[in-house]
Amino acid sequence: MDIDGQRGLELARTIADAEDLRVGTTLSEEDVASLDRQDEPYRARSRALYLLATRDRSSAEIETRLSRLGFGSGAIEATLEWLRELGYVEDARFIRRYAAEKARAGWAERRIRAELVRQGLDRELVELSLSKLTEVGSDAPCGSSAEGNLSAEADSDAALLAILRRRFSSQLVTDRDVAGRKIKAYLARRGHDWETIDRLVQRLKQEDKEGSADEVLP
Repeated sequence: MDIDGQRGLELARTIADAEDLRVGTTLSEEDVASLDRQDEPYRARSRALYLLATRDRSSAEIETRLSRLGFGSGAIEATLEWLRELGYVEDARFIRRYAAEKARAGWAERRIRAELVRQGLDRELVELSLSKLTEVGSDAPCGSSAEGNLSAEADSDAALLAILRRRFSSQLVTDRDVAGRKIKAYLARRGHDWETIDRLVQRLKQEDKEGSADEVLP
């Protein structure tokens, strides 16, 4: 559509049909401003869908991105409500997926929690979602809660040890001391406490000793 014979204007079809607009229609600046306000929520939706096409995102991230692009608070809130109704945005789901992904990468729960809160996720929702994750598979038919905690710790250690063996396999063979320092730094960056770090490093050292002993057996 021409605006004073100079440039075109792109609008959502819903608005164009409602206003009975056609290609070649001449609009005043006031008309353009009014149509632009009506079209803003549709542009915000389009941009949000573009962001979601690459990966799952939290409502806080979408709000931040849309705000940086110049969308108003009304259009942003309407877009988020629309996305939630369609199931395209769900913060609890985002937290679960994010936590599972980072746990597979060796992150400690406290580091995951801190990063989610830093990203703007509601703290209570983060706590609730993470607590539900840790409860999965924890309802054993018998045994004390202490035994359950020990079992969970053993499972966590096994997963972390697998990551460390895979990531530092060559260094553990060529230079154990350097590997030990790098492993400690790697785990610390991912939020693990020193008790956990020391336990895992000692476990790797013990495995190394046992492996060396096996090599010299007749």
